[in-house]
Amino acid sequence: MFTRQTLEEFLKEQLPVHLNAITPELTPKWGKMNVQQMVEHLSFTFLMATGTFQVKLSTEMEKLPLYKRVLMNEEKDFPKDFQNPLLPASPIPVSTANLNEAKTGLKQSMDKFFIFFTENPEVVTLNNVWGELNYLEWMVMNYKHIKHHFAQFGVEICL
Repeated sequence: MFTRQTLEEFLKEQLPVHLNAITPELTPKWGKMNVQQMVEHLSFTFLMATGTFQVKLSTEMEKLPLYKRVLMNEEKDFPKDFQNPLLPASPIPVSTANLNEAKTGLKQSMDKFFIFFTENPEVVTLNNVWGELNYLEWMVMNYKHIKHHFAQFGVEICL
């Protein structure tokens, strides 16, 4: 079962170490993003959680309970080649100068995420696919999202 403690430990302590395995030479096993685009993409979901980016729900309301059960199920990973309806078919061009700058941006986005939920522990914010998520649910979503994209580049992680 996902716990606040294990997810916080992963995101705050283990993920920065795993980021060292993400190098410019990595190529995707699936999908269209390059490694720098992937790291920038991960930053976006941490900022979405803080409300920095306002999104609209793209999942039908009646499907949300099923989606939430899938999200919170430790046995279910995100499927390869999932296309988020919010994103264009082609990857968004990079906005940072290099991979190291993208990694710094990810760390800053994560810091904003943790500060936001420390100051607003009961708040729920909208994810366009999964619906309204609280702090624990956002950590699960971000963990699974990171696991999915790191696997895309051959870097396996687990709690």
